[in-house]
Amino acid sequence: TMDLMADRSKFKGQADKMKKKGKAEFAKRPAAGAGDKEKVNGKKRFKKDEEEETQAVPEHMEVDGQEDGEPKEEHHSRKIPHTHKEQEALRKERKMSSNPSFELVVGLKKAWETGRQKSCSEARRKEIVEEMLGQLEGKFREVIFLHDGARLVQFCFQHGNADQRTMIFNAILPDISELCQHTYSKFVIPKMLIYGNKEQRDTIITSFYGKVKKMMRHKTAAEVLSVAYMDYANSKQRAALMEEFYGPEFALFKSTEKRTLDEILATQSKEKQEAVLGHIKAAITPMLEKGRTSHQIVHRLILDYITHAADAQAAEMLESVREQAVEMLHTREGAKVALLSIWKGDAKARKAILKTFKPYAVKISKEEYGFAVLLGAFDSIDDTKLVRKSLVQPLLDEIDTVALDRFGQKVLMYLLHPRGTKHCSPDTITLLKQGDGNPFSKKESDVRQAELAEGVLDAIHQMVARTAGSLVKSVEPHVWLMLKEVLSLPGSHYAAAVKAVVAAVAADTELLDQKASHRILKDLCHSDAEDHLFARSLAAALAGRLLPLARANRSAFVVLGMAESCAAVADAVRAELAPATAELATVDSAGTKLLLKALSGTSEPRVPRDTPAKKPATPAKAATPKAPAAPKAATPTPVPAPAAASEEQAEEEAVHAAPPPAASAAAEAMDEEQAEEPAVAAPAAPAQTPGKAKTPGKGARTPAKAGAAATAPTTPANTKTPPLATRLRSAQKRKETS
Repeated sequence: TMDLMADRSKFKGQADKMKKKGKAEFAKRPAAGAGDKEKVNGKKRFKKDEEEETQAVPEHMEVDGQEDGEPKEEHHSRKIPHTHKEQEALRKERKMSSNPSFELVVGLKKAWETGRQKSCSEARRKEIVEEMLGQLEGKFREVIFLHDGARLVQFCFQHGNADQRTMIFNAILPDISELCQHTYSKFVIPKMLIYGNKEQRDTIITSFYGKVKKMMRHKTAAEVLSVAYMDYANSKQRAALMEEFYGPEFALFKSTEKRTLDEILATQSKEKQEAVLGHIKAAITPMLEKGRTSHQIVHRLILDYITHAADAQAAEMLESVREQAVEMLHTREGAKVALLSIWKGDAKARKAILKTFKPYAVKISKEEYGFAVLLGAFDSIDDTKLVRKSLVQPLLDEIDTVALDRFGQKVLMYLLHPRGTKHCSPDTITLLKQGDGNPFSKKESDVRQAELAEGVLDAIHQMVARTAGSLVKSVEPHVWLMLKEVLSLPGSHYAAAVKAVVAAVAADTELLDQKASHRILKDLCHSDAEDHLFARSLAAALAGRLLPLARANRSAFVVLGMAESCAAVADAVRAELAPATAELATVDSAGTKLLLKALSGTSEPRVPRDTPAKKPATPAKAATPKAPAAPKAATPTPVPAPAAASEEQAEEEAVHAAPPPAASAAAEAMDEEQAEEPAVAAPAAPAQTPGKAKTPGKGARTPAKAGAAATAPTTPANTKTPPLATRLRSAQKRKETS
């Protein structure tokens, strides 16, 4: 900074000297008389003396084509334009001298301006493309590096037919690597990846082989390579591009099969593994120094290095990328790197990470992969005061936009229900569980979650009360899921939120017949928050209008939800719809039929779908001993000999391990006592095939679920397996039968 200030002061001093010198020279010039003025385009200016118009070359300067001592020819400087027309002419002259294709590009731009407008018909656009390609043929290299020429080539490739695209592609194919490094021509490659066919895309990607490391060091080429890697390369091509960072031999000798870093390291010696990791680190370091951390290739390299390197080396890499983690959140690999930085960082490192996150908290919450990083911060960082200040409060300040976003809504709901499966996918929860038990998180998770959730529900309720009119008109399912969640939780502003939502729904009853909204409204009617406040408010708002709603299928389910809520609301709905029962009986819709059953009291109360239904307990019956059935002729079943032998051996061991007669009698008495106790009768199990005993394995039904044998006494409902004596007797009988 001091050097820069010194340079600026130095340049300023030189400028002041030149300014003073110019003023002094201007003061020495003789004053112009009235006769020295003339009008040019209505403006006055001073005439230039012939000596000023023509500046002679000093004697000590050499003129082209002349040697020292030869007579110097009179040299005239270029004329200074004094009018706008002269300036345009001079500018055109300069462009023509520097660009031989200037006139060609100017002529094509007029046709391009016509063809790129939406009002241009497809037939006319095809004619324009054909005319442009007729003039550009053989001159693509001269045009494609220009600012406007690159746009002309993109237009022709986008709107041309298959043959025209092939002609353009073949013309610029030898210069693809050079095009990627130029400021204007780099936009042609993504356009070809979008509108080209599969063979052309594969050709472009394979042309990058052997040049990946060089392209990643170039700022412009790295952008093109990143687009090709993320959006258009398949898994095999991605692996081939990533291999070049593992060593020079991987860039020279390409494999015909897809190879990941895990597979490569598994086949290498320990020294070779260290060499590969060294090459990866050597490739990452300059990109971090130059700030090239926004590309997915870099994120993949960093994640692979952290995963396979030793703990000390991984910690060193995490420390170097910690402050740049905010630039990696838009990719899957970058989000994992950011999470590892949080999980493996101490309190000081986490504070530095939160400092970089704070200005972009709202943007991160709306990222497809970045929102999971915020969830990981909520689960791991013990300084909840700093987390609320850096992450939670910025989200609450812009809650109107965050709550409407698909991923921002997940962040808000996670504060209320951590690890909830309604708003977080199983993959996200599995990823977050990897940070559980990290050595730098000491606070209990329940305490941390309670401190972070303080005030969040009230803020969401206030937002719902403020923007209910726009929320209920949304067709996005995640918005209605959020409404269902927050309107099922009571709070200080719960009544205001319910009142606003009910008023918006009552003002537009068509919402009751929409696919996303009618289900949520029905479930909210089952909510018992604030003594069924939502159902009571909705019934009061729709009083006198229930009959038309009961005729439609979807809105009938909402009326059904009100009838299944509390007794007061059910009585009000029944009283209004009772006179129209005969009319509703003629309506052929599932919702109306269920509503009639609920009003007549012939159906059981329904519960929300997410509430597990409880099966009514079956009254216990005394077990009645049955006479043993007559033995049936055993149907020969082909059973492998080794398996049969092993089963017979197991039964024989069980018989030999039987208790003595006294113990057996005690066991029989215990079985009889259990048989006299009330128990749930279980269905009889199918008869066993002679010579084949079932052994419970993984996923097999236990006897308590499948039912005991016909001769075995019934066991209590809470007993998973029969008593020991019963199992021994069953084994003995199977042994005798076989």
